[in-house]
Amino acid sequence: MLLSLFITFFKIGIISFGGGYAMIPVIQREVERHQWLTSDDFNNVISLAGTGPGPIATNSATLIGFHTAGVPGAIAATLGMVLPSLILIIVLAAFLYKWHANKWFKSSFYGLKPSRNRLYHFCSDTLRVVGVRFSEVPNIMGPNCDGAYCGRCLSGNY
Repeated sequence: MLLSLFITFFKIGIISFGGGYAMIPVIQREVERHQWLTSDDFNNVISLAGTGPGPIATNSATLIGFHTAGVPGAIAATLGMVLPSLILIIVLAAFLYKWHANKWFKSSFYGLKPSRNRLYHFCSDTLRVVGVRFSEVPNIMGPNCDGAYCGRCLSGNY
């Protein structure tokens, strides 16, 4: 049971993209295929996963694993969901560390600056259209936003 939970959520973690909400239909299909939860229980899991902190896909994997096999099931399902992303991040970090001093590599990132600046501009235009004042930006962006990033965006000094 634990191996089945791990493998199922590992596959979901590898093939799914687009955020947690995009993964919900894939998770539902796998849960129904394995008959781990009823349809009502799955809906309750998704509702509960959406209210908790963190990604909804990871929260739902944890809750489905817990409902299916207790704490070991929750650990197996969560590891299965998170491990593909962790492996990808480690591989990318190793690649970036190896190539960060390369002249061509640096030049390619330097060439991305105009795109970044356009995104800043788009951000400022969007927030101006919806009438956001600078003092409201940290609350919209979350508790960890000090406003410097978006303040630069709103002021046009990017």
